[in-house]
Amino acid sequence: MPERERRAIDPIRDQDQRLEEPLQKVSIYNDEISMDLVIRSLREICDLPHERAIRLMLNAHFTGSQVVFVGLEEDAERVRTELKERGLTVSADSPHRRAGEMLD
Repeated sequence: MPERERRAIDPIRDQDQRLEEPLQKVSIYNDEISMDLVIRSLREICDLPHERAIRLMLNAHFTGSQVVFVGLEEDAERVRTELKERGLTVSADSPHRRAGEMLD
């Protein structure tokens, strides 16, 4: 009876497979939520520095929307859900890229 083939853990191959997973982007929209709440939410949920959170909030305020997060689907869904729970108007969709690709 042939011995069963055992698959060794290969972190490089496993990482390469994860790099093929599609990404999602999370966007916020200009709405009636206070700017301070938006900034605080971006800092806490997206782990952004204060200055970057301010820039993203202002861009959403003046242009109507702003991408605030790009990542794997499960991470993007968590960010979208947490931002929405704080009252922000958000959406998540595919930026048509894969993990590991450079973003502009």
